[in-house]
Amino acid sequence: MRILRMILAGPMMSFGGVSICERRETDSLPGRSLIAGLLGNALGLDHADDLALQRLQDRLILATAQIAPGASLRDMQCAHTGHKDMNWSATGKPIGRGGHAYTHANGPVRTERDYHAGARVAVALALEPADDAVDIDTLADALEYPARPLFIGRKTCLPSDPLLHSVVDSDCLLAALAEIVPAGSLAEWPVSLPALRPLDAHTALKADRRNWTTRAHGGETALVRGTLGTP
Repeated sequence: MRILRMILAGPMMSFGGVSICERRETDSLPGRSLIAGLLGNALGLDHADDLALQRLQDRLILATAQIAPGASLRDMQCAHTGHKDMNWSATGKPIGRGGHAYTHANGPVRTERDYHAGARVAVALALEPADDAVDIDTLADALEYPARPLFIGRKTCLPSDPLLHSVVDSDCLLAALAEIVPAGSLAEWPVSLPALRPLDAHTALKADRRNWTTRAHGGETALVRGTLGTP
């Protein structure tokens, strides 16, 4: 099995999570939609390429682990943006906010957003099926020479190190991940992986699947969460 390994590191990172109104939490580890979006950005895909992004997300087999958890950081923002306000995008061009003229007419909006400051996270991923138009080596090339600037979760979260760690051939996704993280690292992996579960392991559902056509939540993944390298 061809496996791509990444190291996510930066001053701030955000891995999504359940958002209620203007409260934006972050998970401990990234999920499939975030990794699919990051890889899609490296490939040069945008939201109009929803079928390609959906295909990439659906093919991902993902295992992740904390090398260093970092510190929790909460940012409070209070902004009043108008219908015609422009934002800079990763393409280097300003884009409009869109929506109806009354959408942004109700005064300032206050949001609270959570981040991981100074964290380091390892990712090991494979693709199933492996022999599609986009394969592991194509993704590795895109991470090394990305079509656009990359970010980890939100556009303000720039990586401090190259994201690509290595590409290896291995029979076990978890073994490939364990090679690049310290023993005892908190990790998540699909329940479908044939792996021994540590004593502290438990199963959980992670809301990490996106419908790339509607840009809304698109489902959950059944995961095992536990520490690598422990009995």
